This record gives sequence, C-alpha cells and structure tokens, in this order.
Amino acid sequence: MLLGSLGLVMLAMRHLSQPETAEQLGQLFGGASRTTVASADLRTELPSSLSDQQGLAMLDIPTESDMAGVPERDAAPSAFQAKTADTLAAVRDNTYFRPAESKAWFGMFKRLLDGRRGQPVEDSFGELTYTQLLKQPDVYRGRVVTVRGVVRREELLRVPKNSLGLESYHRLWIEPVGGTDWPIVTYCLHLPEKFPRGDHLDAAVSVTGYFFKNWSYPWRDGLGIAPVVLSGEVSWTEPTTANAIAPKTRQSLPRTALIAGAIAAVAVYLTIRTTSFSRRSLASTPAAVSGGEDAEAQAIREQLQALAESESA
Repeated sequence: MLLGSLGLVMLAMRHLSQPETAEQLGQLFGGASRTTVASADLRTELPSSLSDQQGLAMLDIPTESDMAGVPERDAAPSAFQAKTADTLAAVRDNTYFRPAESKAWFGMFKRLLDGRRGQPVEDSFGELTYTQLLKQPDVYRGRVVTVRGVVRREELLRVPKNSLGLESYHRLWIEPVGGTDWPIVTYCLHLPEKFPRGDHLDAAVSVTGYFFKNWSYPWRDGLGIAPVVLSGEVSWTEPTTANAIAPKTRQSLPRTALIAGAIAAVAVYLTIRTTSFSRRSLASTPAAVSGGEDAEAQAIREQLQALAESESA
C-alpha cells in the first residue's frame, strides 16, 4: 500500500508539472497575470479649442528634478538633418500636430520609403530612453534613433491624401524601458506577420526610426507628453507556445506543490488507516484459529480414548 501510494503521488506530481495542466489550474484558481496599461487613458487627439498656451499650462510631464542625472549629448547634424534644417525648424515640441509640420512629417516618411522595407537609410544614433528624447528633442529631431519597450496598443490610421501615396500606417503605444509610465508613440508603415492588434497588448519590440517631436496628448485631467518616432517596421519575435505558457507555469508552481502535498497527505492517511485495520484483523485471527484447533484436537483425543476403552472391554 505504501509503494502504491507513493506511485500515485509521483504520478500526480508529474501530471501537475505539465504546462497545460498548470495553465488550466491557473485559470481555475484565477492566476495572476501581468498588469497592462489601460489603453482607455491613451486618447489620441487634442480638443480643437485648446490653444498651445493652454496646452502647455496643463502639461503633466516629468519635472527637471526627474530628469536630473540624464546625460546630455551633443553631435554634429546628420546629413538628413543638415539637408532639411529649415523644414525641421517648423516643428514645435509639447504641442499637438500642427499643419506647418506636415512637410517635415512626410519628408521623414519619404526617407523611410527610400530605404529597404521602410528602414532608415542612415545608421541609428543609438538606443535612447523616454527622458533623453524629452530632454533634448532638438538634438535628436530628424535623427535615426532606437527605442525599446512593450507595445500596449495598436491602431490602424488612414493617411490624408499625399504625394507619397501612403494610405495608412500603424500607431503603436509603447511602454518604454527605464521605468517610466509615460509612453513612446511610433507611427509604423509595416508590422511583422502575426503581430498582435488592438488594445491590452504585451508585445516586446525594438524600434529604429526618425525622431519627430515630443507630442502633447490628452491624458486624464490634463495633457501628457509622448516622444514620436516614425519607423518603417518594428523588430519583434513571435513568442513560442512554450514561452507563452512559461510565466503561467512559474506562477502556478506553489499552487501545484500545495495540490501535490494534499494528494500525498490523503494517500498517507488512507495507507495508515488500512494498515491499522489490517493489524487489528491479524491480531484477532490467531486466537480464533488457535481456539478452533484445540477443540478439534480434544475431540479426536476423546474419540481415540473411547475407542481404546471399547476394545479393552
């Protein structure tokens, strides 16, 4: 019984260690999942009646103390920056998208279309954080930069009639690396095959493209600031089934151990109870058997004695 119980427990633990079983248990017991940014707060357009000065007065962005310690960078203008200096000068940070900025906007997309699959012609200036883009927009505007983070929302937007023939692009809201809650927004020409769409996403990406501006957008009771990067395509690797289940499996390991322990406890209890019952049965059986054997022997002796007396007579 003990060996059988041990085998049962080992079989149960093996079954519970399977990713599919762990995932089902996580769903059954309401396993925790990674909290995502609520995309409902990421509204996309400023009210038309809001002026630039009103918008700037409402901005809710990191303060100077928040940006303390962020190294400033100085570099000679890139070839594209030098060529489009007058166009880039029309771009204003911490405001909505202005009609005067459309030439610079489509100029960057033209540069992307000139490259292969929408990739920039120039090399990336390097990987930058939200705060670096926020602090030195004039240094990075029109320069190829790289940002990393997790896409929380994807939108497909129609493009107004233009000379480039662009009909649509994707707007991705990215939770950047570095611990900030503020997003980086990228307007992307192409998305990888099977890239997730819609809200409440959890897709880790790396984006290389042209930094355009720090864009102000409505957020709760005021305005937020989102650095905007124009890109051809994002770098994203589709997660495998094993990778997708692994976090849930790790989260459900303590629960799996508890269930396996409960099964083991029940098996041990049943084993002890069965063993105790068997011992009581064995303890009472010899006496009954012994008593039966003595009576039978006594009867035989009496019969032999009677037979012997009758022969003597």
